[in-house]
Amino acid sequence: MIYRSWQSWEQAERLLQGIVDSALLQKLGDAFAFAKGCHGDQVRPGGEPYTNHLLQVLEILVSGAEVKDESILIAGLLHDVVEDTPCGPSDIRDRFGDAVADLVDWVTKPKGDVDKVGGHPRYFGNLMTAPLAAKLLKLADRLSNVQRLDLHPDPAFQRRYYVETVANVLPLIPQGSWFEQPYMDWTRAFSYLGAGTDPANGPCQGER
Repeated sequence: MIYRSWQSWEQAERLLQGIVDSALLQKLGDAFAFAKGCHGDQVRPGGEPYTNHLLQVLEILVSGAEVKDESILIAGLLHDVVEDTPCGPSDIRDRFGDAVADLVDWVTKPKGDVDKVGGHPRYFGNLMTAPLAAKLLKLADRLSNVQRLDLHPDPAFQRRYYVETVANVLPLIPQGSWFEQPYMDWTRAFSYLGAGTDPANGPCQGER
């Protein structure tokens, strides 16, 4: 299943009614508006607004994994703000609290954490020790990024990203988690990208 049916906050809000209470819905709306303001006119590789990715992550968490935790859902909308915009960690902490800020921190790649083959060893190593909430957030983020990896305009990036996901993201899946099946299906569907891939062909960056 491809999670991309929430194309606007108005759509997401209608579908979230009855799933989350009104107080959380208001907080999610505030988080989306904040993230949209931070990301500005950023776009994905295919040209769609960057905010589509944030809504996909929220959709995966809510409709797929059936996550109810408030901090995870809010962080799903804010997870790229520190990494990809001028907004800093204190902006998240001051406005959305410590729990959300800590989750965003877990999934934010440190500046300069790229080795000679373009990987992020410290980042993924740290995620292996992360709390379950942070792992679920990362799994939703990456599932959004890879679900239509074939549409990325750079075939070399597709291959590197596939290898990185299999090597570093699949091990984050908790046993018995909902994420097992969609990642299993994805790995099988995109297995051609792993054949003969040389991950040393450049950095695997830019999850937009």
